Amino acid sequence: MGISELTALELGKEIKEKQISVREAVQASLERIHKYEDTVHAYVTLTEHWHRRMRSRNRLTMAS
Repeated sequence: MGISELTALELGKEIKEKQISVREAVQASLERIHKYEDTVHAYVTLTEHWHRRMRSRNRLTMAS
């Protein structure tokens, strides 16, 4: 079973037990969005690039 097929409760359990990282869960969600968005049109704005930049910026700030 793939990450994107897990329920929210199952995914939370896997993350808590460190079987799946949060980064893996987010990536699986983004892959699913990209796969189906042309058909579903469920998202107005997807800000994955902005979030990645902010994550990198925060990581650099915390390391200083």
